[in-house]
Amino acid sequence: VNLNGSISNKNTTGAQGVLIDTGTNTTPVTLTGDFLAISTAPTTIDLSGSGTGKTGIGITGNGTLTGTFNFNSGTIAVQGNSSTGIGMSPDTTLNGDFTFDGTIVMTPTTANDTSAATGITGIALGGDVTGDVNLGGQIQIYGNGSRGFVSTGTITGSFVNGGLIGTEGFQTSQNQSTGATTVPKGTGDPLGGSAVSI
Repeated sequence: VNLNGSISNKNTTGAQGVLIDTGTNTTPVTLTGDFLAISTAPTTIDLSGSGTGKTGIGITGNGTLTGTFNFNSGTIAVQGNSSTGIGMSPDTTLNGDFTFDGTIVMTPTTANDTSAATGITGIALGGDVTGDVNLGGQIQIYGNGSRGFVSTGTITGSFVNGGLIGTEGFQTSQNQSTGATTVPKGTGDPLGGSAVSI
């Protein structure tokens, strides 16, 4: 799969930018080939607007993706609670390297929401990776309890972060006329979660 352009799926609950399906519990399959986001054109996955439970790129199913996952340029923008920038299901195996060197920016349904954890995660690898995991670029996640990179499966190779991973509970706003910066005040201010969890 070569992603060399723009994908837009706005204002939709459960929206997906790209779905790589490795099969069901009864019929798992092995998909062979690389996933590449290449830089000859601006690569953008835009899941902004209303809705929750979105996934920029999903690798799902009970089977195996054999090849390299390489998002080496472009931007994934997601708005909405309980969403994921790049996610791999717990029963899925990536037989190869996982490389990210682009940009992920995620925001909650309501900016500066303090009511509960937003459930927003930049990259969530639930399954096993038999190669290396290399992170570069920028992962910036806003929201109460937001998380940057989470791996709950096994990484057989090395894990290297050479980029910027940031989680923040709130976003500041700036008055264009006065230049004054505003942040949420008071008790119960939103707090970001773990930047990296392995």
